[in-house]
Amino acid sequence: MYQEALLGVLLKLCDDVFDKTISVSPVVEETLKALLVVVFVLVSAGDFYIACGVFFLLLLNAKTDTAFWKAMIPVAAVLMVLNYSNDIHIGPLFVYLSAIAAVLYMEDKAFPEETSTKKILFRVFIVGAFSVILANGYIKHFTPGYLVRAGTKAFTSAMFYAATSVVILTLTDKIK
Repeated sequence: MYQEALLGVLLKLCDDVFDKTISVSPVVEETLKALLVVVFVLVSAGDFYIACGVFFLLLLNAKTDTAFWKAMIPVAAVLMVLNYSNDIHIGPLFVYLSAIAAVLYMEDKAFPEETSTKKILFRVFIVGAFSVILANGYIKHFTPGYLVRAGTKAFTSAMFYAATSVVILTLTDKIK
């Protein structure tokens, strides 16, 4: 769980450094990038679904506007290949990736701006809704265990990403 939490924090820090929301020295920026790669590899080690989800996010997300995010696409692809096995189930994977795409699409259409209170509240709502689903075990009735584990990892990262967003935006007074 600590790795997933650190991944969420690092994702948000890197995102804000790349978007110039926060400014850091070049050494700190490169350190954040290196840490993000290391933690992503640790989180996705042995988990095809996490690597696939990140690969899919990078392909769909506008965040690939920097060289670093573009460079992460083959990293995620290699991790998918390394973690592939004959036990991969396409049906649940399709549902998982469709849910990611739907949330990204809704967020992009509803909140095209980079930073806003509404966008943060939307993310908090999504994380909260997923918390309720996970806590009540609803997802276990419809989803195989391997995908629940991947979803829990992804949720933990998203929760810490959202929390870091609130902290950074509060500290930098960038909420609009």
